Amino acid sequence: MTKHCTEQYCPPEMAKNILGHSTGLHASTASDVWCAAVLVLHLFIKQGNIKEFINIADADILKTIASSDYSFQASIDAADLSDRKNILAKCISIDQRGSLRDLQCLLPKLKTTMKGSGLTKLYEAMPKVVVNSDVVAA
Repeated sequence: MTKHCTEQYCPPEMAKNILGHSTGLHASTASDVWCAAVLVLHLFIKQGNIKEFINIADADILKTIASSDYSFQASIDAADLSDRKNILAKCISIDQRGSLRDLQCLLPKLKTTMKGSGLTKLYEAMPKVVVNSDVVAA
């Protein structure tokens, strides 16, 4: 079976397995949490560039991630996440990885309603236009 991944999103346990530093990789939610947290990190960093990978060739990214002292700390510090940086750091921690619930805490809390929402009020406030004897919203 061919071993492959998108390097920047690859969790360390998978990077070690791909590089032959370990055997017997088991699928787990911890890997999913890592990948999704790296995506969140990309979204909240200016220009979307993870600082730790800027001067590293794509071929060397897996080696970097697989090292025991690897950290996304510089990118986390640069991320625009205010009070949620510690949660993000937990989700991309090598030793004590966060959970899916931690990952969920990174998402903004949105209240959605159908009736009486701002969009409904905006639509109702739009002027009415008469076209071919039919009334339609402009």
